[in-house]
Amino acid sequence: MNLTAILAIAHDGALGLGGGLPWPRLPRDLRRFREATMGKVCLVGRRTYDTLPMLRGRRLAVLTHSHGKVMREPLRADMVSSYTSVGSLLTCGGDESDEPEVMVIGGAEVYRLAWPHLDRILLTVVDGTHPADTYLSPPGVLCEGFTCLSSQRHDPDADNPLGVVFSEWVRRA
Repeated sequence: MNLTAILAIAHDGALGLGGGLPWPRLPRDLRRFREATMGKVCLVGRRTYDTLPMLRGRRLAVLTHSHGKVMREPLRADMVSSYTSVGSLLTCGGDESDEPEVMVIGGAEVYRLAWPHLDRILLTVVDGTHPADTYLSPPGVLCEGFTCLSSQRHDPDADNPLGVVFSEWVRRA
């Protein structure tokens, strides 16, 4: 199984604000997220899971400190299972072991825990600086040890108030 992170950050590493994104809605980035994750298992932290809407067409593996306190009841239909570590997901032999790719979709702590195990990164860098309460490293630091396969700039338009750069990175061998 390959492990891929998909995330959007600002140039300074801003990732989130109050449980959401720190910038206005960007349909172009949301479409990229949907297309990249559709039909796949998505690894998500418990707190992020609790704030997500139903992600139709995807199954969620939830990373939590305790299986006993996993989630709200009843369990959502898009839930596959829960894990106490990224390593347990990678070695479990459960439903996810047959998946060719598992997508890491956040939050920040899940990204940090998964980073050493990642094979690929789908990164969106959002123009500007934005007030945030959750940060990762800036893009240049975040992608150390990875090679950029592609990068595409998208300028603001009528539906997307901020410019973005979409890039794909793979771990160096």
